[in-house]
Amino acid sequence: MDFVEAGFNYRMTDFQAALVVSQFGRLQETLTHKRKLASRYLSGLKSRFIRTPYVPAGFEHTWQTFHLMTGSEATRDAQTQRAQ
Repeated sequence: MDFVEAGFNYRMTDFQAALVVSQFGRLQETLTHKRKLASRYLSGLKSRFIRTPYVPAGFEHTWQTFHLMTGSEATRDAQTQRAQ
C-alpha cells in the first residue's frame, strides 16, 4: 500500500472515553437545558435583519451552537454603526 499524503489519527484516548462515559448520565439534562436556552434565543431575537436557525418539523436540534445570519455584510455593518 502506498501512502500519498499524511493522514490523521482520530482514535479516542482512554481519558476522552472515560470523560464521555461519565457525561452520558447527564445527556438528557444537558439537551433539555440547551433546548430551553435556544427557545429563549428564538423568541427574543426578533429582527428583520437577523435570521435564526430553522428546525424542520419532525426533527430535533442538539443546539451545540446557535448561529445567526444577517442579510448581508452591508446590512450588518449599517446596524452596527447605528447601534454605536
